[in-house]
Amino acid sequence: MRTIGLAGFLVLTFMTSCPEVSRAQSKIFPSWGQVLGLAEIHFQSLPDFERTDLLSQAEVSPLFESMSKQIHWEPADRAELLRQVPATSEFLVQQLRSERGTLFMRKVASEELIYDRLDRISRESGGQALIRDLIKLPDAERYAKKETARAVPDLVELLPRKRNSRDRVVKDYDQPTGRLYTIDAFMAALKASYDQAAAVRQAK
Repeated sequence: MRTIGLAGFLVLTFMTSCPEVSRAQSKIFPSWGQVLGLAEIHFQSLPDFERTDLLSQAEVSPLFESMSKQIHWEPADRAELLRQVPATSEFLVQQLRSERGTLFMRKVASEELIYDRLDRISRESGGQALIRDLIKLPDAERYAKKETARAVPDLVELLPRKRNSRDRVVKDYDQPTGRLYTIDAFMAALKASYDQAAAVRQAK
């Protein structure tokens, strides 16, 4: 993960722990550097969690609380941002947090839109059973690639066929779902929210 450095950590710690600074800061709109620094410290503190791992609301909710308490700001669209992050109870989160699921996840995490595609598969008939079986395979990652090798079926082709025996089609399979699956995706959305708030504040 990217780090903010010891100096940045010490400055952030001082600003959020000193009562006088904290009271004054409550009247000041924080810089993006403060927001980013707090977020980086939070995500780096998560045990056994890598930057490209599938994110869940359990990792994001505490960050919002820390932002509110320490830099006295939180995004106006906090609820919407949280809604876009997968719930901890969702099937895909539960599967990829298992021992075998984590191994599979970290092998495929660099694949473009991998979580979007897995999410769409999990919502198809037979999709959850497919994912459960898939992560048990030692070479599961080769089936999850956007473009599989010749003679290697992709996830859509592995779905059980319908009664008419035609190949399955998953709508928008190769398109983003609009959800926030990773730290970087969440931070990009948070930055957009921050920029909007900063623009509104500047216009006043």
